Amino acid sequence: GAGDVGHKLVAQKHQIGLNIPQSLVAQAARSGQVVVVNEVRENPNWLPNELLPETQAEMAVPMMIGDRVVGVLDVQSERVNHFTDQDMQIQTTLASQVSIALENARSFEQAQTAVAEMNALTRRLTREGWQDYLDQTTSEGLGYIFDSSGYDWLKPISEATDEAALWMENGNVSQPAK
Repeated sequence: GAGDVGHKLVAQKHQIGLNIPQSLVAQAARSGQVVVVNEVRENPNWLPNELLPETQAEMAVPMMIGDRVVGVLDVQSERVNHFTDQDMQIQTTLASQVSIALENARSFEQAQTAVAEMNALTRRLTREGWQDYLDQTTSEGLGYIFDSSGYDWLKPISEATDEAALWMENGNVSQPAK
């Protein structure tokens, strides 16, 4: 909502149900077509709003993603015969762009939620996998030795040379806790 009235409507979480027969907004949402009434007080489908007592003309533009209505852009004027075909084209373009922006925001939020869920699942499965491995493995020989002498610079402790084994026995390597 724009202006003071728009902010009040947003604060009140103002909504118009789809099944309200006396509403240009609901009519636009149901039909997926722009509804323009340039003299609302003579139209039986007009639903007055107490916060907008000076309304004389109203245009309700469905916000579409494909065939799905995601909202309605409602524009009101204090002048009779205010809205032209050009206004309808401009507001339809605006409604289309806002619809795409809303859909992109929803998609981004869903993707962020999915990534967070996948990260949590990955952490849990990694933790469980390592726990299963550690539960089935003795702590002896569990680890790696750095050997800068050749291509295989990281070797399992089980393949340690006598010199490395002696080095470990002297307390230079701590064994993992179980």
